Amino acid sequence: MIITRTWLEEWMSLSNITTSEIEKKLNSIGLEVDARKEYKIPNGVVVGKVLECIKHPEADKLNICQVNVGTGIRKIICGAKNIAKDQFVPVAMIGTIMPDGLKIKPIKLRGIDSEGMICSSTEINLPKLNDGILVLDDSIGCLELGKPLNEYKVLNDDVIEIELTANRGDCLSIYGIARDLCASFDTSLNDFLPLEDSDSSIGVGRILQITNDSVDSVDVQYRVIRCDRFEIPLKISYRLALIDKERNGIVDDTNNNIESILFYATYATGVVLKRYSKNYFSNDETKARIHLKNDENGVVNIIGKGSKKVATIGINQDENSKPTNEDLIQIVEASYIHPDRVSRIVYEQKLTTDHHFYRTSRGSEPNLSFGMDYFHSLLKQYSGVKFYAGCNELSAVRKRISINLNLDFLTSFIGYKVEATKIVKILRNLQFGIISSSDNVIVLKVPLFREDILRKQDVAEEIIRMIGIDNIPSKKLIFAENEHNSITSKICKTKRKLRTSSIVNGFDESVHFVFTEEKKANELGFK
Repeated sequence: MIITRTWLEEWMSLSNITTSEIEKKLNSIGLEVDARKEYKIPNGVVVGKVLECIKHPEADKLNICQVNVGTGIRKIICGAKNIAKDQFVPVAMIGTIMPDGLKIKPIKLRGIDSEGMICSSTEINLPKLNDGILVLDDSIGCLELGKPLNEYKVLNDDVIEIELTANRGDCLSIYGIARDLCASFDTSLNDFLPLEDSDSSIGVGRILQITNDSVDSVDVQYRVIRCDRFEIPLKISYRLALIDKERNGIVDDTNNNIESILFYATYATGVVLKRYSKNYFSNDETKARIHLKNDENGVVNIIGKGSKKVATIGINQDENSKPTNEDLIQIVEASYIHPDRVSRIVYEQKLTTDHHFYRTSRGSEPNLSFGMDYFHSLLKQYSGVKFYAGCNELSAVRKRISINLNLDFLTSFIGYKVEATKIVKILRNLQFGIISSSDNVIVLKVPLFREDILRKQDVAEEIIRMIGIDNIPSKKLIFAENEHNSITSKICKTKRKLRTSSIVNGFDESVHFVFTEEKKANELGFK
């Protein structure tokens, strides 16, 4: 799991917390830090704007650009294919020392002076984002001509890679990590305020209908969007590069940017989000009908037109059902299925899975509206994609597990007495519900996103995690063992005496031929 400091800051305040303190805290609460990397753009690289871009008279692959760098206009020769007028670009000024040691100097290219360099992402110490120069936009902050690019926090980020255990599916998102850090730092998560649908939006019921055959093991929510082609904002494409989108099972597709936004929303919130082409559920202009059906294996299939199986919730999806750029009307799905259920079914039935199974089998975020609203807000903020008002949903009845936590047991388990008030505070920070606290027993309810908490020992480990194992006083180990006079102990003593005597007499090696045929071994008494 890869996180970044500025991404965390969308969910919690880090103004008085250093990245080193975050790293230390993650290790102390059991989220082991595997690696850390800092991205820093060199001094001397500033925001510029291309005012004019014309072909070099002596070179077809070069362009002469007039670039406003705040302090004046510079003539810069650029060979990038994607350079164009009115772009905001990173400009390395004369005297800048680049990450590879190159010092920017005035030069002549085919007889024309060049005063600086328009840079690609890799040339300024960032991951590769495209095949040309880096085009800036205001998703990273207000673009001010001449402002040093290393003053934009989004691009100059600290990246931390965490090694998660399989039971911590609740931390397979930026929000989940922030939630755990807030609990350990005793601070609050930032509120997320979703953008509202406009009153003029067409209702989702006009275009989509959901039916089911008594399905009660999954939660699903569907919304419908109408989308035109749009470009991914720099902030999102940069973060997707940092977390290595391809390694997470997503194939880079510059022609399908909504899929990247969908993955970004899933990675941020933990809610599993998918898209379908409306054409898989309707003919021409008719209403789309999605049918949820239990099958004999215990899974829930999504059935489209012609009774064709389109997907299996939490397990896989027909690749052909994903929208293309030609599909203006698209259906977005948020889903949740209990990880134990989906893992067991896949193991027993040997089913084919897609990249979403990694998340669903470990425990995805069950608050589907949260993920859908986040995705909705991203599209409304950065594009002209329109949402149909409302949603269609189906929710299973889920009961939160209740656990009685005896404080005497807790003291014995930890080896250290923790005050009841501190225990209650820790549990509330971790979003456990406290039903009652009296007579040396705390009755609590486990949050739905913690499928791994099943018994009082699990709760005790959570308290130890938040206190910090290093903060629990150590005690001397008292080890006492009674003398054993059983037959087993006598046999062990005899074997040890024989072994020692054999070694003393030079028998320090035993060679066994294990490929003797069975008949001969039986004759010799070796069954």
